[in-house]
Amino acid sequence: MSEAIVQKQVEAYNSRDVNQFLSYYSQTITIYQHPDELLVSGLAQMKQRYGRFFEQNPELHCEIVNRIVFGPYVIDFEKVTGTTEKCVLEAVAIYRVEAGLIQQVYFL
Repeated sequence: MSEAIVQKQVEAYNSRDVNQFLSYYSQTITIYQHPDELLVSGLAQMKQRYGRFFEQNPELHCEIVNRIVFGPYVIDFEKVTGTTEKCVLEAVAIYRVEAGLIQQVYFL
């Protein structure tokens, strides 16, 4: 189940549908730059950040290069293209899924 939720949010990310994208996240979502730099706290803040990001990057696309699922955790190695920087961004995202929603994300 956790893998399906994360995959659906990736698909919504790629379509740049901010409302669909956010529907897979908890109201109390927290996103961190590992280990402890808080980037986003709460769905409202996330909507503002990602809404603007989606608008500014109409060619945005995330490719999942590798995925590991371990209980409530989904760990993705992601390559993101189509940003205004015109480069390939690589990241590892660790998603914690509980109660059918993404509760927490850590980016490495």
